[in-house]
Amino acid sequence: MSLLSLSFTYFKLFISTLLGYILLSIHLLTTSIFPKSLSLLLHLLIISTITTSATHTHLTINTNANGGVSLIHSSCPSGCECEHILERDDQRRYRSSSVFCHQGDLSQDHFFNIIRQIPANITTLDIEAPRERPNRLLWDDNLNRFKQLKVLRLVNSGIPAISRALKLHSLEVLDIRGNNIDHVSISMFSGVPSLRVLNLAENLLSVLPTGVFTYLRNMETLSLAYNNITELSASLLRGNERLESLHLDGNRISSAQLNDLFADVKQLKRLELNYCKLGSLSRLRLERIPRLSRLGLAGNRLGSVPSVIFRSLAHLNTLDLADNGILEITSQAFSASNIKHLFLAKNRLGHSPNAFHSNCFGGISLHELDLSYNNLQHFQSTILGRTSQASIETLHLSGNRIQHFDPKLTSNLIALKHLHLAENDIHQIPAQLPSEYAQLLFLNLSSNALQTFPDHARQLFPSLIRLDISNNLFSSFSISILHNFINHLDQVYLYNNPWDCGCLIDELKRHMSERYGYRWELRYEHARCATPEDLHGAFNESVLSSQQLGASSAIGTGIGYGIGVRIGGMTTAVPSNLDSPICALSSSTPRMPPPPPPPILATF
Repeated sequence: MSLLSLSFTYFKLFISTLLGYILLSIHLLTTSIFPKSLSLLLHLLIISTITTSATHTHLTINTNANGGVSLIHSSCPSGCECEHILERDDQRRYRSSSVFCHQGDLSQDHFFNIIRQIPANITTLDIEAPRERPNRLLWDDNLNRFKQLKVLRLVNSGIPAISRALKLHSLEVLDIRGNNIDHVSISMFSGVPSLRVLNLAENLLSVLPTGVFTYLRNMETLSLAYNNITELSASLLRGNERLESLHLDGNRISSAQLNDLFADVKQLKRLELNYCKLGSLSRLRLERIPRLSRLGLAGNRLGSVPSVIFRSLAHLNTLDLADNGILEITSQAFSASNIKHLFLAKNRLGHSPNAFHSNCFGGISLHELDLSYNNLQHFQSTILGRTSQASIETLHLSGNRIQHFDPKLTSNLIALKHLHLAENDIHQIPAQLPSEYAQLLFLNLSSNALQTFPDHARQLFPSLIRLDISNNLFSSFSISILHNFINHLDQVYLYNNPWDCGCLIDELKRHMSERYGYRWELRYEHARCATPEDLHGAFNESVLSSQQLGASSAIGTGIGYGIGVRIGGMTTAVPSNLDSPICALSSSTPRMPPPPPPPILATF
């Protein structure tokens, strides 16, 4: 960059900062003279005029309930996104500061630069690479300078080892799954005494020394899933009395060693033993963990429902028996248990006309049932029995051979709120639907062959707030559907459709920008254009947003400068040039307040 252009960049940065402080002055004036709503409106009008070519520098503004406002310029590393949530306090410091780097393909030099550029008081550092673009990193002891760090995620990053010099006394979540770590030692965890969640899944661990987690007295969740563990050392978890959730999926550990382990973790509430090739549960002493509320046994070749085992677990309410080759559910298979959430996906229940015996779900009151990927051509809600018909809230029927919205599918499901019909063979939504659809909050229709919605879709789904129509054949929406239905929903999954990025791009841009806080969950990066030809295959978000859709930070070079604002506990982005006209369409699209970003906590 030439000296002239660099000077110009900093000049514009100075101007934007100056305008920010003008905003502070106007805030103090308007909050004392005008109503709060008008004051905030004036803020946003001024904010929307601030732009800069310094792609990775952004302005964060906070207005709290007491009328206080904070403003600060900060930088964000290239390829990352940053969020700073400010509150006015006695010391005027960050309440929280987060950095997210999810593009992948980072080298050690990139990692070093990220650590060097971000402020020392960050509370979340989240570096995760897509599987197709893994990072190539080594542990960097410069991480120790982040004394306030609470969440550290270094996922799919090729890290071969954890540093023995790790010292982050405030750290609560350490997620280092998907790396190349082949050993751990007691000393590695001596510097993280506050750790509550440790995720070591998908590494190369085979041996765990006795007492390796001795220093982690506050640990509540531990994942060792999908390593190479075949033996457990004696007393591995003795002393970890706060441990409630243990994930051992994908490891081949004998029943005898598991039973010894259970004796040391009687307080466990969640145990995941999916894909451990158990074959049978007859030797497993699950009664040693009587408080167990969730049990995962998917992919263990069980062949049938082991009813007797579950009746001894009085607190068990969630059971995963997916992918076990189960051909039938016998009568009263789950009776005398308290199971509320039952997962039976990827079994063989569609191979027999009599797979569901009479009263097979008798004696339980289900809230959630997963029958996905069972080769079912039809489903009748009557198999649930009257009790579960009245109680079930979530029904999963994805990956079957359902072609129509058969009334028998949802008949008398008076509590149904979430319905999953993805990956079936549904070509259209009928003009009339059973009354149960009017009470749905979430409808998953992804990976079907849908192209349009009925014009009165809002009347068919008046309660809907989330809709997944990804991987269908939608190319555009009518203005009526967009304004009266789509824009009234909180979250819509739009990716992997053949979108026409022509005339309706302005309206779709507005819809996406107002939900920018959900951009990762809604997978904006996979929303691409099919037409017109010059935009074929283009990244929809770049097309929709380049210098039009603002963001609270930069994503490479595809997102223009924007300003993060926190008002009343919510952080959002104020877009720059949001209303740039592309088509002569009505501007009466109903606006909704942007959502807060999803919580950044490790969940397994």
